[in-house]
Amino acid sequence: MDMTGTGQTVYREGGYTSVLMPSGDKVGNYVIPETIIQWSIEKRIVYIAAESDWNTKADTPITNYGYRATGILDEDQTAFRITVQGAQSGVGSSTNTVTCEVLDAEKAANYEIHLINGTLIMSCSANDISFISTSVETER
Repeated sequence: MDMTGTGQTVYREGGYTSVLMPSGDKVGNYVIPETIIQWSIEKRIVYIAAESDWNTKADTPITNYGYRATGILDEDQTAFRITVQGAQSGVGSSTNTVTCEVLDAEKAANYEIHLINGTLIMSCSANDISFISTSVETER
């Protein structure tokens, strides 16, 4: 946003005052008052969620490095490095943790980042359950 016709550009979240001043070769023909405008830049809300996953093969560890990000403008994608880390071996569950590293503080200052971790779940399949049969004889 160009402030007061000075060519100064602002990116940061916050409140600002601008003065609109008439200009051009015909301005002398009119009475145009300066206009003061109050305006602000508010932070964009961003949600970054790590993917969740599950598996029933206890001999194969689960990993999932995927994530979904909503709210980051395309031109600001390079301002952040998003990573996901997690693994689950054996029956049980664990957290798939998402982190967001700021690479460009100027652009990142306009975002409010919310991180949502995923879950990795390993469960046993019906094929992993076996039954032992014993025969019992009863008297008649």
